[in-house]
Amino acid sequence: MHYVYKDDTHTSLLLEGDDALSFNASMVHFSKKIEIKKCTIVDFDVFGMYCLGGLHIHDCIIRCEVSWQSGGHNHEPIVIENCVFEKFVDFEDCTFDSRVILRNVHFKGGTNLFGNQSTPVVVIFAVPPLLDNVSGDINLDTFRVNMK
Repeated sequence: MHYVYKDDTHTSLLLEGDDALSFNASMVHFSKKIEIKKCTIVDFDVFGMYCLGGLHIHDCIIRCEVSWQSGGHNHEPIVIENCVFEKFVDFEDCTFDSRVILRNVHFKGGTNLFGNQSTPVVVIFAVPPLLDNVSGDINLDTFRVNMK
């Protein structure tokens, strides 16, 4: 399935059981919960996506690179569990206002979720995240300043 945001952001969204999910919701502010379960995600365009109503991704394989820069801003928890990210996941400049929970998550391509410390794009957590059985490099430093 190819999901491109064009619906009401005040409606809950459930995507389930897709073996080739393409999810495009860049710069969208969802006020209700988004749930993605038992999917193989082949495209996940979520740059600047706000999950005000929360997000639950579980039992998924994410085969593509993910850029969620400048996103988050959740008022409800973001929960990612029993998932494998096969490529790099970019969280630069995200702000999470409510709980982030990662359980049984493997970042094969790594992530900068806890990297980029002391830079302008460090991820901000208003509530300390809960990590349970998270593997892969989660501290990558990806922010570079080109000084000439």
